[in-house]
Amino acid sequence: YYSDLKLLSAVILVSMKEKSNVTIRDLDLSFTSGYAVVGNGVSHITLSNLTMTWIGGQTYQGDVRKGNAVEFWNNCQDALVENCTIKEVFDAGLSNQGDNATQSDITYRKNLITHCEYSYEYFLHGGKTSNILFENNTCVDAGLGWG
Repeated sequence: YYSDLKLLSAVILVSMKEKSNVTIRDLDLSFTSGYAVVGNGVSHITLSNLTMTWIGGQTYQGDVRKGNAVEFWNNCQDALVENCTIKEVFDAGLSNQGDNATQSDITYRKNLITHCEYSYEYFLHGGKTSNILFENNTCVDAGLGWG
């Protein structure tokens, strides 16, 4: 028998589309088969001191599954992700993705990323990327998570 049972919903816990000047801090964003945070067409975003665990695994198309802790999709400028704890993510802890988009001035700093399929992934097709900084992050056991 189980003394502690958690159920996941297939949602994006924090979804920002065409938003700017947003700070999200000191939250536990855990237990979704979708995503913890997605920014689509955002600028001047700060994510700080977040805990994101047990994220992803949702069926997308056929055998393809998805779910990242933090994903910046398409256009994104001036974002900071720092001092976050990211654990047990099916896909990527941190991700930049999109099609024919521009992403610039994004910093990932002082995060603990453990037991994710990928600590960081980048899929930006046909776009322009500049000044993506990944510094002083601790990445442990990539590929050894639950997914």
